[in-house]
Amino acid sequence: MTYEEQSQYNALPYKGKILYDRTKSENPHWSHKQIMFKVSLDKTITDTVERGNIDVDPNDPTFWDEILRGAKDFLRSIGCIIKEVFDAIDRALDKLASWIGRGVSAVVDFVDDVLDTFF
Repeated sequence: MTYEEQSQYNALPYKGKILYDRTKSENPHWSHKQIMFKVSLDKTITDTVERGNIDVDPNDPTFWDEILRGAKDFLRSIGCIIKEVFDAIDRALDKLASWIGRGVSAVVDFVDDVLDTFF
């Protein structure tokens, strides 16, 4: 882990570090970027569901818009500015309208593609 990556890891909340470590052990070939992307999505989904301020409907683009924007905001809040991750989130936000008809499977496919091949 580079100094910058270590600093980003250190800025994670306790539960974020646990998820990071578990993800790294389950996917040792994943890069820091991939893991931070997953951690940010997981944290944002959990926070959104726990707050209950939005209908949790995976076929609703509003839900995914909040998740993706929240993931980006979370990373910014801990000083984790990873261009490739932000670009991936921005591409996903741009594609939300076209995913409406395909539903949650389109979002899941996109996230899987990013995690497996983008980084």
